[in-house]
Amino acid sequence: MSRLKKLGRRLSVLQLDAHGDLRDSYEGTPFSHACVMRRIVPQADLVQVGIRAISVEEQRFLKRSRDTITTIFAEELEGGDAWMDRALGALGDDVYLTVDVDFFDPSLVPSTGTPEPYQFEAFIPAIEAGIRCGAILTTHEYGAPTMYLWWSQGLPPSYGHPEVPAYSDRGPLIGRYRFLYYNVLLPRGLNIPLVISETGIDGGAGAGQRPGYSNAQGWMGFWDYWGAELGVTDPAQFYVDQLAWYDSLLRQDSFVIGATIFNVAGGSNPTWASFEASPIIPKLTDYALSLK
Repeated sequence: MSRLKKLGRRLSVLQLDAHGDLRDSYEGTPFSHACVMRRIVPQADLVQVGIRAISVEEQRFLKRSRDTITTIFAEELEGGDAWMDRALGALGDDVYLTVDVDFFDPSLVPSTGTPEPYQFEAFIPAIEAGIRCGAILTTHEYGAPTMYLWWSQGLPPSYGHPEVPAYSDRGPLIGRYRFLYYNVLLPRGLNIPLVISETGIDGGAGAGQRPGYSNAQGWMGFWDYWGAELGVTDPAQFYVDQLAWYDSLLRQDSFVIGATIFNVAGGSNPTWASFEASPIIPKLTDYALSLK
């Protein structure tokens, strides 16, 4: 967006979301998911659709930002199609579309953390439009206490569809993109390029059901568990081995562009300290060089 601004082009962002994401700071960082749109507003015009949860701070910010932010609340979507004209009228020629699945009715997506693939059928028209426009699809994939959690397991019945059987090449957390592509998109002839925009170890994956420490977050939070339960003596190498395994999976699918590891923070925010990936960069470099 900053690049477009330097070129003299004003971008419009169309945000389909249940939340405003306009907080100035959240959990000690201005770069939280709850602050994304606050960081975008100085560089783009924002059109929000479907909002049904904002804080007092965000409400005050909206009142101060009426020239650059158009917010259409969820209740307005029930009153006919006038909101569409309002949204389209606020957009410029260059539009970036961002969709949070919690925009949809919760009866369609009751669990956005580990979605069953058939919930995605409601999003098929957007995928078709994205392919026509040369877009890409992004998603996150995490596992914990290892990236192998629940590998080769299937998915339960979902929204009138039968259960998805277990496959040896995917799981409901890591590798779940294959359910989406091989069970939903590719059979419809929809082959949109994919980027895994976040991956790695996250204790929130499978929370309440997975093994391992319940309060652990990033890969560093599982060092003791790996040592005590799995006999791991080099946690950095063990993590890189998991990432290399995942990389080998991704490279089998031509529609996958790549994946990014969460994260190299470059700061001291305690919220993300256990995710810090900088210690594994030398080993990742060795792995990358070994592929030549």
